[in-house]
Amino acid sequence: MSDVITIQPGSGSFTDASGNVFTINASDNDTAEINGQPVTPDGESTKTGALQLNNDSVYGQDQTTGQWYLLASKGTPGLYEWQPVSAPPDSTSSSGNFVLSAGNSMTTALGNDQIAMVFVAGSNDATGGSSSNTSSPQAASGTLTIQPGGGSFTDPSGNIFMIGGNDTADINGQPITPNGESSHTGVLELSNGSVYGQDANTGQWYQLASKGAPGLWEWQPVAAVPASN
Repeated sequence: MSDVITIQPGSGSFTDASGNVFTINASDNDTAEINGQPVTPDGESTKTGALQLNNDSVYGQDQTTGQWYLLASKGTPGLYEWQPVSAPPDSTSSSGNFVLSAGNSMTTALGNDQIAMVFVAGSNDATGGSSSNTSSPQAASGTLTIQPGGGSFTDPSGNIFMIGGNDTADINGQPITPNGESSHTGVLELSNGSVYGQDANTGQWYQLASKGAPGLWEWQPVAAVPASN
């Protein structure tokens, strides 16, 4: 399944074509946020188990009930509401590798006066951004996949990975390796706590490994990304 990215509390983000950045703030009651602010007021976006960008629309999942909701415009710029849906399109048939292609946007031209989503209380382990709700596709797979120009993920050590200019794989805003070795990256994947990169030209996968000194990395070729736990 293409054009899909799923994030959980405290781990990852995605960006729509208008430049809006979506995250789940694990330190603020697992609140779904847009550009650092709650998506909806009055605590309606708390207890979010997952956010998903799917076919240019944004979906949220109640971490307790597993219910999915579609984010819709209320007709005024910057005002949104959650509309209940059965599930994001084809989300249950995914292999668990959620890929965001560049240029996706959030759908806002939707109806008004629908019921808002109010997440009810539930448990969530925010350590490492993992939700206790295993009905979320990402929770089942333990995998995050991003492509150039869209999204980021955070590893267990708190390093933020993205693919920046010249399709260069970046860590905390800097190229992972020097001398252009991390350019022409087609995909970055966080799987089972390890980071993998795919060469955009050859399709070869590499695992990111420490060179023995803090902050020094190298890419080691692998046949493929191991199956996630």
